[in-house]
Amino acid sequence: MTRTQTLNYMQRISILLESSPSELYIKLYNKLLESLAFLKSKGNEIATTFKKIKLLNESDLISISMYINQLIGSNEYNFNSKTRKREAVIKRQILHTIYMDNSKLSLDKIGEIIGNKSHATVIHSHITIDNLISTDRRFKETFFEIINRFDFEYKKYNNER
Repeated sequence: MTRTQTLNYMQRISILLESSPSELYIKLYNKLLESLAFLKSKGNEIATTFKKIKLLNESDLISISMYINQLIGSNEYNFNSKTRKREAVIKRQILHTIYMDNSKLSLDKIGEIIGNKSHATVIHSHITIDNLISTDRRFKETFFEIINRFDFEYKKYNNER
């Protein structure tokens, strides 16, 4: 496969991922991205526009959740529980933010997976995390420790339409 063909496939798959994310498309996209690694090493701007997509599944959710428990010192709260205790709410909000920034899942699907919440709750969670990061230095350090530990991205929520 030539470099041009690979780039064309990458663009087609990224369009498909926008409309309907699936495990197969994500795996194919990441495989093609590995074949483009030589472009990035040469500093080609085309290769830097494509980033690896993480395939977040239930085991990732559990391992992230356990790590958050260790950092914030909470008990074993289930992220799907209906409790409104501060530790459990913060944990759900962190998970909502991570999934919103690092997966191709819809907001409804993210809310359904984490706490059986609505899409509005997922957006509110991200805004709350943004506010906590800008006001609470200790929370910011903890949050970015989680992000760096699992090699995730964090994007400040942009409410402009």
